[in-house]
Amino acid sequence: LDIENWEVTDLLTIFAATANMPTGSGVLNGNMSISGSTEAAMQIIGNLSVQNIKLQGGPLKSDTPSLGRMEVEVDAEKTASAFTLKRHAFTSTVAVGTANGVFGAQNKREITGQVVIELAQVFSQFPGTLKLKPGIKVSSGELNLKGKIATTEETTFFDGSVQLDRLQGVAGKT
Repeated sequence: LDIENWEVTDLLTIFAATANMPTGSGVLNGNMSISGSTEAAMQIIGNLSVQNIKLQGGPLKSDTPSLGRMEVEVDAEKTASAFTLKRHAFTSTVAVGTANGVFGAQNKREITGQVVIELAQVFSQFPGTLKLKPGIKVSSGELNLKGKIATTEETTFFDGSVQLDRLQGVAGKT
């Protein structure tokens, strides 16, 4: 499936009508490929890019973020016994992240992921959603999240970390 210059306004409007989702606009480009068979194995590989993303409404309250560009990469495989997410990656002006995992192999499930969130972007794009007091400005900072969750029939294991780097800003009058 190849997608070229598809305006996503109508799709976002449909989502917003069925759930508490924002409406907005953006231009989608990319390709998705599904090959193989359900009997042996199916490969799912794709890249999607949305440009000029503008959102409003729904959970965003009065915020109208303009996110520029977002890219998503997927590489996965479905066999008779498991779904394997070999690589899922996303990049945007707000966050960069990756994930991989295995689901289903004899009730074993495991997912590992990480994300780096650019706090200056989040605070400037979503002040109403975050209920920020007037005068609060974050000029830099990153929130690094890493985690792993693994389950069997009887046990769930988890390991994670959160790190806040270089948080700078001001509260009050400048």
